[in-house]
Parts: sequence; structure tokens; C-alpha cells
Amino acid sequence: MGGRRCRRRAVRDLPGLVVPGAENQLYRVEIHDPGALDTASNAPTFKWSRDNGSVVFPVLAVTGSTVTLAHLGRDERSGLTEGDWVELVDDPYLYQERHDGLLRVMAVDEEQMTVTLSGTLGDRAASAPGRVLRRWDQRKGANDHGVIAVKESTAPGQNAFMLEDGVTIRFEPGGQYRTGDYWLIPARTATGDVEWPRATVNGVVLPAGQEPHGVVHHYGLLGVLAWSNRAWGLTNCRCTVPVGGLAQCP
Repeated sequence: MGGRRCRRRAVRDLPGLVVPGAENQLYRVEIHDPGALDTASNAPTFKWSRDNGSVVFPVLAVTGSTVTLAHLGRDERSGLTEGDWVELVDDPYLYQERHDGLLRVMAVDEEQMTVTLSGTLGDRAASAPGRVLRRWDQRKGANDHGVIAVKESTAPGQNAFMLEDGVTIRFEPGGQYRTGDYWLIPARTATGDVEWPRATVNGVVLPAGQEPHGVVHHYGLLGVLAWSNRAWGLTNCRCTVPVGGLAQCP
């Protein structure tokens, strides 16, 4: 996947950032719908989280638009409120790089540990490994599916998008965006700034464009299946480790 991530960059502008409160933040900007802006269809979108997408709620059951959760967070900061955008994710969903529309939280029942969403989950209602409800933090600029359209720019300030508290991003032109591409932006209260590479352009120090920080999938070759003489043949490419010996690989 890493080799196909060419010409995709995000640039962060900083018009006087002041991070409030006593806690650091790790902003995550992640591509939701894939595509490119030079095509008529498949317009790319993104979503963002102030906690690296770590605010999740294990799902116990799904009935229509009602989801029963194992907990509702330890406090208001890590909880759910009406109007939040959430995404039901599980292992197959992530591996297949799916990008179903996000759903809005319509009601929260703290006694029953349930949330009512703005729509049903369809084929996603069945249980799957690693199933959680992930909260995303965008409100401003979100469309009916809870995500924000990618807008590219060639100059600082042009088509920039402010996440919150002065943390602003922009996308450089010519991007080819894939579901799951993400960038991490650490914001530090000690400096009132973010940690991001900078570059000097025409004598002016500006935030530098960065390729996506991930996601990079790694694969291991297990075998080769070939058709020969009207029969399938399997070549085993796995290493064997005999007892008391060293690994032997084909």
C-alpha cells in the first residue's frame, strides 16, 4: 500500500495556535471516501479526531438503529453526546477498507447503555471480531454522511480547514486519496503549538507537506498456486522450524 501513496500530501497552517486546557492532543486526520479531485466522481472526504481515533465503545448488540454498548466512557471527554458522529468498525471492515457513511447519535440512554443512531446498520448488524463504535469529532463542515469534502490548495490559507483551536490543515494539489490514509498532528500545551515539520520556501518558513503517516499493510507469502497439466499445484512458501533447529525456508 505504501508504494501506491504517491502525490498525497497534507499541509498544516498555523494562524496563531493556542491550545487551551491542561491536556495535550493528538489530532488524527483520516481519509474516509477515496478518490481524486481531478475526476468527476468518487470525490474524497475526510474525518478527524482529537484523540487519534481512540474514543471507542465495544458493541454488545445491534437492534435496528439502537446499539447496546459495554460502556459509555469514563467521563464527558471520552463519552457520547447527541449530535456526535460515530462509525461502526470491526476487523473485516478495516481490512476491506470499507467506508460506509457515518451515523449521528440521536439519543443516549445511560441506564440501558444504549445509543440510538440516525440510521440502521444493515449488513453491519451481525457480530464480527473487534466490533466497536468509534467517535469522530467533526461537526463543522460535515455533510449528511458525517464527513468533510477534501479541498486542495496551492498556497497557504487557500482552502484551509480549521479543525479547532487554530489547528488548520490544507491538502496539496494532485492527491490520490485512499480510505484509511491518515496524518497525526500532536498539539502541545507547553508550547501552545503543534509538532510538525517545516520547510523554508522563498525565505519563509512554512509547514512542510507530508505523505500519509499510514496505514501500511504488511503481507507474508504463504504459497503459490499454479495450474499445470490440468491440475492445480501448490508450492509451500512457509518456513519450517524443526525442534532444536534453525528455520528452513524454500
